[in-house]
Amino acid sequence: MTGRRHPSELTETDLLLWCAGIGKPVANNTVRNRLSRVTAFLRRCVRQGEADPAIVEILTDRAKPSAWDE
Repeated sequence: MTGRRHPSELTETDLLLWCAGIGKPVANNTVRNRLSRVTAFLRRCVRQGEADPAIVEILTDRAKPSAWDE
């Protein structure tokens, strides 16, 4: 998927590219589903001390969808 070995290594770019299909067009529902799943996973990682809470905040920020257009 991203080549990262630990949740703390994930970047916003890694996650946005994965959610958007990494070069392959995917349906909006697929993007939303992936975003929801990875956010839930990272929230659990944050609770366990395995990831930075900032990454969850970035992914759940409603103003961020403009990043999909970059």
